[in-house]
Amino acid sequence: MCACGGWGCCLNYKYTSHVKGDLHEESIRAVYERDLCRREEDIQLVSEIEKEREREREKERERERERERERERERERQRETDRERQTDRQTENG
Repeated sequence: MCACGGWGCCLNYKYTSHVKGDLHEESIRAVYERDLCRREEDIQLVSEIEKEREREREKERERERERERERERERERQRETDRERQTDRQTENG
């Protein structure tokens, strides 16, 4: 039995016809308010989850930028090495 004295009818708004009275209305209101609170909590949780996902995406973007900077540094080192080799060859042939 539910709080209204019925058989769980307050939990399912479609089946409320077998119980009448204030207690039943109070029970429906309580369930409705509980559901509203749960929806608000769900919205907050979803918002927190979305924020956490965005933070993770930002971290991943930062890691990718760092990898790109490292690749650029490596390319620059390679260009410098190539220039040194070319200079050495010119000196040897020179």
